[in-house]
This record gives sequence, C-alpha cells and structure tokens, in this order.
Amino acid sequence: QQVQSPVAVLRSWLWDVAKSWPVLLLALTTSFFLGYGYLFLLKCGARALTWGLMGLLVLLSVGIAAYCIGYVGNSQERAAAIFGSFSSHPLGLARTVGVVSGSLAVVLLAFVSYVFSSMKRAVGCVE
Repeated sequence: QQVQSPVAVLRSWLWDVAKSWPVLLLALTTSFFLGYGYLFLLKCGARALTWGLMGLLVLLSVGIAAYCIGYVGNSQERAAAIFGSFSSHPLGLARTVGVVSGSLAVVLLAFVSYVFSSMKRAVGCVE
C-alpha cells in the first residue's frame, strides 16, 4: 500500500475540483435562481401559507375528532378494525383519540388567538 503525502492528496483534490468546474458552475447558478425564486414565492404567499397551515392543522384535528368520536366511536366493529391491533379496548381507544384530537384543536385555536397580532406582524415583515 502506497502512502501519499498530504500535499499530493491536496493536489489530487484540487485537480478533481478543477476537472468538475462545469458541474459546480451549474449547481451554483441553479441554487442561486432556486433560492431567489423561493424567497419571491415566500414574499408573495407568506400570509396564505402561514394562516393556511394553521387553519389546516385545526381542521385536521377537528376532522380526526369527529371521525373517531362520531363514526368509529359508535361501532365496535369499526373500532376493532382500526384500533384492534393496538388495544384490547378499541372502542375506548377510538373515543380517547377523538377527545385528545378535539382538545388539540381547542389548544391550537387558543394559541392562534393568543399570538394572532404577533403572527400578523411577523407575516407583514416577510411580505
């Protein structure tokens, strides 16, 4: 096994970089344009993105709560089909998941109402 000096290894690395300049140039220009494109889209849609995600989280939590309590929680068969492999009491687990999800929706709504003005200012700064 041949041992190379650190200078030879460094020279080899620099030669590899010199040989791959077209790929590096393409990566640099692509990342530049994609980065500024992302910032432009963020500036245009920061408000919709922020409030849309918060609304989606609340709606998702409410939907899971309604599904688990209203649909699965009323049928032993449906609860066993969905939660049977996780618990020996699938109906209770379905109701528990529904209550926890509903509680999460309430906490998210409280959080959004508490930080509404701060989030509005932060989104305004981005825009």
